[in-house]
This record gives sequence, structure tokens and C-alpha cells, in this order.
Amino acid sequence: MKQSHINDPWEDFDDITSESTKMNPEEVWALERAFQKGGMENVDRYVKGLEPIESIITRPKLDKEFPVISQSLIKYLISKGDEKQFCPQQFYRTWITKDVNKEPSLAMLQGQFAETLFLGGGARGNVLYDLPRNKKNGAKTIDQERIEAQILALQKYTVPEYNLTIVPGVNTQVILKKIIQGKLCQGELDLISPIFYEDKHYYGFCDFKATANVNSTFGYEGSAGWGNAEEMDHIQMDMYHELIRDIDWELNSHLQPEQINLLKKMQDKEILGYYLVMDYKVPMENLSRKVFIYEWNALKRAQLMETIRKTISIIEFYNASDEWDRCEQINCDKCNVLDCIFKNKPKKL
Repeated sequence: MKQSHINDPWEDFDDITSESTKMNPEEVWALERAFQKGGMENVDRYVKGLEPIESIITRPKLDKEFPVISQSLIKYLISKGDEKQFCPQQFYRTWITKDVNKEPSLAMLQGQFAETLFLGGGARGNVLYDLPRNKKNGAKTIDQERIEAQILALQKYTVPEYNLTIVPGVNTQVILKKIIQGKLCQGELDLISPIFYEDKHYYGFCDFKATANVNSTFGYEGSAGWGNAEEMDHIQMDMYHELIRDIDWELNSHLQPEQINLLKKMQDKEILGYYLVMDYKVPMENLSRKVFIYEWNALKRAQLMETIRKTISIIEFYNASDEWDRCEQINCDKCNVLDCIFKNKPKKL
């Protein structure tokens, strides 16, 4: 086979079809479709018999130049289906070039600490076995003591009550990927475990949350709290419900054999998505732990698809207009883009 040229990506493909005198028109057509769907990598998979052409040509084409869409990215741009006011420059530097880091807040550290104790680790492989101590005497803060008490209560009462199974590194912090509308979407599920609910066992997955007060109706930055869970933005749970169904196993080749076996058992089954929420900002005697079952249906899936479409549209608009360097001067004091020329610029009143 001739060496391929960067300016002629079809040359390798032409070599395969011209060197074989046994190909009928249907086979050539199949190869063309495979090439259009993913280049020579797909052609090789077809020629070597690794994947049938029906699987290759029905797989959505992936836009590799687009940022990976996660629920966190969506929530920066969209809230409950509506576009939010946001700073293009901060989004670009955080999600596309990724050349700035956001220092975790104390609340984030406390959540990571709780995840480590309960699940064996946090998102993206992060672990945290301790929290900032009292600077004077090194003692634990009252929040840390409450978190530790809650984890013990979860392990003693909640886990057996709902018949949950936790195997750190196997069914915890499981990353799933899916091509939706031509873009790579990704999520990290805290726990994939069966759950015993209303006298019945279900396949399920869990999103674990540590919050200030599970009964409060007020949440982060004016949003609804767990005491008013119906009004919260559940894009995270929506995304996870979509990712865990109709899994593209090749795209998720990073999964361990144990994870693949578990996920394959769940396909075409009734799956429950549920939140497991504990609080730590109330007196020790008032600490609460609650399970919220999130019902998934065709309407919520359609709303998720529309939200993803809007997210893609926003990013494509700024890509086309080349306005990513624009600063909207929104919460500049908390912005992680330290070299922004507008960050310390006085505002006119």
C-alpha cells in the first residue's frame, strides 16, 4: 500500500479498493460508507472482520474538535432549558482551552471528602481523606465530625435498607461516553448498584450528594434546594439516564470486564436513577439522609436532547463569530481567568 498523503485522505481507501479484484459494488459501497463514518480506522475494522458494516454506518459521526459535553458544561450555559447569562471568555478558557484551573471551594472539598469515605474515591480519581483542621489546635471542624458521623450512619442503616452494593473502583465513579447529535457526551456515575425499593429489586445508579441541609428549600446561588427537589435542575440525572442506555461498547472500551458485565445486564431493563443525599450543616441530632427516586420518561429525554442541541448551538455560534475573548464582567471577583484584562477594570455605575 502506498504511503498516504495528508492532503489526500482518500488515497489509502483508493488503494484498498483498487488492489482487490474480488470486490463487488456492494462491498465497495460498504467501504465508502465506513470511510465516511470514521476514516481508515473504520475501513480496517470492516476489512479485518472486527465489526459488521451495519454497526459502522449507523454509528453517529463524531466531531473530534468539539469540547466534550458533560452535565457540568451544560449547567454553565443552560438552566432548566433556558440559556443563562455567561462570560464567553471564562467558558472558553475553562472548557475549551482548559488552561485555567478553578480552586475548589470548601464545600467542594467537603463533598469530595464525603465521597472518598463512602465510595472509596471522588470524581476523576480524586481522593481526600481529611479536611482543613482548626489552625490553632489541629482539631477536626464540626462539619468534618458531622460528615464522618453521616457516613457511618449510611453504612449502618441506608446501605442495608436499600440493599446497595459498593465495590470501590468497580461499580463506583464509572465513566460512560456516548455520541449525541454528533458530539461526544460524557458522565461519571457515582455508583451503579441494584436498589431495593418498594418491595422490589431494580437495576439502578446513584448520584451521591453531600449538602448543607437536605430539608432546605434554598440551594446554591438562589437555586432550589433539596427541600424543594421538584424545582431543581436535574440535567445531571437526565444525562446519566441517557448514557447508561444503548451503550456503544467500542466507544467505552475503557470499561473493566466487571463493569461491562454489570452494564450489559441492565440493558433493556427497568433502571432506577436515584439520589442519595446527606447533610452536615445542621446539629448532630438533626442530621438527615434521604433517597430521591428520579423518574425518567420520553418527555424528559426529549427535553434533554433539546438542551444538548441548545448547548451545541451556543458553542457553534461563538466558534463562528470568534467572540470567545469577550468578557461579560460577570462575577469577575470569583473568575479563574486571572490574566483577563477586564478582571480588575473598574465598572461604571
